[in-house]
Amino acid sequence: MPQGRYWSRALQRKMSPAGELRKKEKMLKKLGRIIQKARDKKYGKNLSLRKFSESIGMTHVAIKNIENGKVEAKKETLLKLAEKLELDPDVILAKAAKLDNEIEN
Repeated sequence: MPQGRYWSRALQRKMSPAGELRKKEKMLKKLGRIIQKARDKKYGKNLSLRKFSESIGMTHVAIKNIENGKVEAKKETLLKLAEKLELDPDVILAKAAKLDNEIEN
């Protein structure tokens, strides 16, 4: 980590270690696999990714990036996916670590 008089301790504390980044990447990939498996199970080859994404108002690229764990989906997006795929929204939000404040407290 760079040292110097302009490098504040507060900034050093805010930076996440590489281990936390890898943990988050694993979580995103795991969540993406759950969504992809649910989509495949419910629709199989009967509904293309493009048609599925159109049915929930998203692009096929956005869905694919979520399924591949490349992006962190917004809470609203996860709720849409859970509803469309008939998944428990609480489980999906918990896997994504996006619980409501009411649930967390």
